[in-house]
Amino acid sequence: MDPFERPRNKKGKSNNSITNPVQLNRPSSSEIIKDAKRWYEVQKSLTSKRPITPLVQARSLYNGPQKPDSGSRPPSAVSLGPQTFDTNDAPMSARSVRKSRLAPISHLPNVPAAPLMKPGSTPTKAEIRKIGSAPVSSNAPMKAVHGEVVGVDRQRSFAGDGSAAVRYHPTPPMRPRSQKEAPKFKEISSNIPRKQESLRSATSSESIPSNQSSASSSGQATNDAETAEEALYWNQSVLPHIEQLQELHTEKNTVQLCKSCDQLYAALRNGFCFERMSSRRKTSLLTELYRLLRSGSSELDILCARIVLEVGVRNKNLSNVCKLVYQICRDKKFDDLFIKYQMISPMLDVLRDVVNPISKYENYEAFLYLNGGLKFLSDNKLIANIMYTSNGIGILVQFLNTTIGALDIADDVKKAHKFAESIFVQVCLTFRNLMNMDYKAQQSMSAIPTLATIIRNLRSEQELTWILSRIFSKLSMYSLSVNHFLAERSWPELFLSTLHKFSSLPEIVVHLALALGDLTAQNDQARKELFEHKSQYGPKGSSVSSCVEEMLKLINFYCNVDPESATIKPDQAQDVLIKVVRVIAHLSIGESVGPRLASNARCVEKLLNVLETHNIEDNEELIINILTTLNNLSYYDDGLAGESSDPINNAVSANRLRLVSLLLHLLMVDNMACVAEVTRVFGNLTKHKDVRDLLQKHKIDSMMVTLLDSGDRIVVYSACGVLVNISTDKDKRSGPISEDAVSKLTDVLRDFAPTEWRIGGVACQVLWNLSTDSSFNFPNSLIELLEKLQDYNFVSAHAEEISQDQKMYNYMLLTWKEHFCEFAIPLLRRLKASVYNLIPIDRKVESDISSTESVFTTE
Repeated sequence: MDPFERPRNKKGKSNNSITNPVQLNRPSSSEIIKDAKRWYEVQKSLTSKRPITPLVQARSLYNGPQKPDSGSRPPSAVSLGPQTFDTNDAPMSARSVRKSRLAPISHLPNVPAAPLMKPGSTPTKAEIRKIGSAPVSSNAPMKAVHGEVVGVDRQRSFAGDGSAAVRYHPTPPMRPRSQKEAPKFKEISSNIPRKQESLRSATSSESIPSNQSSASSSGQATNDAETAEEALYWNQSVLPHIEQLQELHTEKNTVQLCKSCDQLYAALRNGFCFERMSSRRKTSLLTELYRLLRSGSSELDILCARIVLEVGVRNKNLSNVCKLVYQICRDKKFDDLFIKYQMISPMLDVLRDVVNPISKYENYEAFLYLNGGLKFLSDNKLIANIMYTSNGIGILVQFLNTTIGALDIADDVKKAHKFAESIFVQVCLTFRNLMNMDYKAQQSMSAIPTLATIIRNLRSEQELTWILSRIFSKLSMYSLSVNHFLAERSWPELFLSTLHKFSSLPEIVVHLALALGDLTAQNDQARKELFEHKSQYGPKGSSVSSCVEEMLKLINFYCNVDPESATIKPDQAQDVLIKVVRVIAHLSIGESVGPRLASNARCVEKLLNVLETHNIEDNEELIINILTTLNNLSYYDDGLAGESSDPINNAVSANRLRLVSLLLHLLMVDNMACVAEVTRVFGNLTKHKDVRDLLQKHKIDSMMVTLLDSGDRIVVYSACGVLVNISTDKDKRSGPISEDAVSKLTDVLRDFAPTEWRIGGVACQVLWNLSTDSSFNFPNSLIELLEKLQDYNFVSAHAEEISQDQKMYNYMLLTWKEHFCEFAIPLLRRLKASVYNLIPIDRKVESDISSTESVFTTE
């Protein structure tokens, strides 16, 4: 519900007010409130300016409000080169086998060089033996040769030479091939020209570590298995690009290297090589890619890193390639390259199915720098959109949950928390950047439970808490977030305990208070749960709301901030006060919370003190929020014990004369929003005769007549409400009449009634009270206008013209009947009777009909 607006007094009529001229069934308080919600649902009042976090132009790993100790976290700058990568990236099972095996013999027998072969010729058994034992260059790429490819019977060719068998590793297919497939494949493969050097490279002992060969030949490395079709595709489509990279690297041709590397990636992707690649293929590929890294071209580094990440490296290699990607991400000018080469998906894929991101230091660094790179890239809205479409939110949430789970099984808890906190900072900043895309930010609602768990477990980390508070304040903007927060276990304790811990840090308090204000503005259950929560740090046995107590402590602290303070700036203190008062204003909307909050004398006293010590010129938003809060609280008047007695259990009404004295000078400011709020407060307080006397003394009734000329419907509605209450006193009716109030009210009916029937209804109430003065003759134009506005055909046609749908049309007819005709029909009868001096013969003249009065309230 809009916190600025409230309907008429829900408690009915006071002792000095009389019933409406036509006795109809009056709506209940809940119906009035619900109708007020519908009437003002298009208005978004009490909106607060969102805190602005300045963008940091220089991209760095940590840039929060508190700089971390450089000795406790990895540096933002790293030095990488080809020598930092380990080409031996075989699976751990193969590594364990190598450690248990004997080292290979480094001595090689002297054999004569192999004779050259003609293209297309079939080698003999002796030639194969010579080729297999011939020395080759260490830089030659590896090409596997299968029996089907060379067209030689493997049993007979390698039966008599053990040395050849060590270098030749025939791998049977993983799936059976039909008899129809084999001849066809054999026929195709027999026409492939092969160079002698390529054939020699397949048996080179220098291109593959001998210990890896031993492991593979023993059958321990199961990922060496490949089919003949896969070997053929590699030799035909992949290997030429690797050989071309070798040649271009020697020539230092960066442009062609980038082109060839991109073609290599396409070949690997089209052949599904990333999903299935033997360790031998993987080693030869990575060896060449590592030689290209740090060549001076960031574009080439991105292309190589993309393939390395898709291949799936581990440990030190993963850490180093993530550091390399992080270094490139630090410069915004390379963002387009990440889009061009579709680098985001491979980076996100690294975070999938992670078992324990903080189990080893190498893994920790890899995930830290990778998430740091994603944080930088998410600044770019195009990349942020790619991350959304690539299920980046789901992947990051899963990664966070995995990291949280790793904390529970960590041996070194202190070290694990330090690693986890560093990773959380990077991931959460990525979340915050993604939420800058408002039209997709609602997809992040699924992260609320995970983020709540993080802040609950690591609340002591200031920078992380600051980031999470920013995320909460952004998520709370959307109505869908309310149910997610309400479903979270003890969400009030989460917010209030964090506010209590970081109460002296305005950058955290302002975001958390903004989130609380948004949640309580949208949901009555949220108001009730927050107000009724008793925090563990609150006073024991106290019946006072922990939330209200915390809000009052914050108001007291930030009202007394030293203007010369180096830690808290005046504008920061003011922003905190605005957000905290807004929470109280939204709490006061609740039907169950409002009356209890209105009886809190300390709360009202604190608000009045702020109103006294701050001026409207320098604190416009703060003053307006306080006036709105006081108006909401003054609505809950539990009844009058008599004109000379104070109202029961309402601290605002108890201080009504002091409040009126503070508000009088605010009517003179050149700020229509402030004038509207003051007028609304007067609409509630003029239920009391002493307030009406004070306002007449300062000629506020004349000012209200002047405000009828305003084009602001809220101002006009509130001014009419004040005039309704003031005109209940007979001695105060001559003032508005002398100020030409009747003519202005006629204009109000003409301008506002056809679209805002509630304004027309309250204008009719003022005219009814003023019509009791028999010395004033009402113009015929008012009678004609009332007749027109009561014509159903006119109203129906006008509603159909301005309504956008049937629902709006029905609503306008309903409000016309309930909130306008109820007052316009008896007013028209009275005016006609006074003009023609007619008295109905079917009833006795009632003497009190000439002094009808009404009580108007706003909230």
